[in-house]
Amino acid sequence: MHGSDAPVYQTAVDLRLLYALSDLMVVHFRFRKLLWRGEKAAIRYWQCNDPAYFDTFVQRLGVSDREQKFRLYERLATLAAAPAGGIWEDGTTAMSFTPESELRGGMIEDSLEFWESLISC
Repeated sequence: MHGSDAPVYQTAVDLRLLYALSDLMVVHFRFRKLLWRGEKAAIRYWQCNDPAYFDTFVQRLGVSDREQKFRLYERLATLAAAPAGGIWEDGTTAMSFTPESELRGGMIEDSLEFWESLISC
């Protein structure tokens, strides 16, 4: 949707960036195994313990340009997900092998079988 020129898609992206930003606040704490205690506590924590995240978050709050909002959101998502290995690369879905040169016979099939075991009844 982000790449679309359709006005309804652009507005949908704007809306998603609103609630996705609030989701990132909680995700930042969850990935660090920290208790979520609300916005004010989060601000205090970021100011003391993660000033890069805090500065980017505050910068994002003041931006109205859609592209800049999106880029800052990507940066926040990257920072928030760092303890979990970062955000997925473009094109990644449920499984990703990096680098491809390390793929061994049967890995894809084993992974698909594992995935199927998670989603089947």
